[in-house]
Amino acid sequence: MKKIIFYFLVIISFTTISCTDYTDPKVLSGTTWRCSSFPDYLSDSYEYIDLQFISTSQVDAWQKPKDGALHKSETPESYIVSGKNITIGSGTEAITGTIENKKMSLLFPSGQVTLIFTKQ
Repeated sequence: MKKIIFYFLVIISFTTISCTDYTDPKVLSGTTWRCSSFPDYLSDSYEYIDLQFISTSQVDAWQKPKDGALHKSETPESYIVSGKNITIGSGTEAITGTIENKKMSLLFPSGQVTLIFTKQ
């Protein structure tokens, strides 16, 4: 009986320690990621930005300005995940980045801004 309890505790500890693979669009769908830390020149503008992955191929962006109401992007953006890499949008306006565990680093098209989003 003691061995069964021991094995049960070991299995539970592995389950709670293991990380979810957010590089799978099926797992990413339905999740929300938030950025609330910005470079100095943006820190006065935003309280936070949320990304809500509404399907396996579309994401909504929500912005909360410091002096305004929360608002959503007009239309969802498409996204593609390939390994740990993610691309949101397309063409010259595409945002690229990487996903590692509960952290998503996104480089914006200007190439000067990288924002870090964390899984909520």
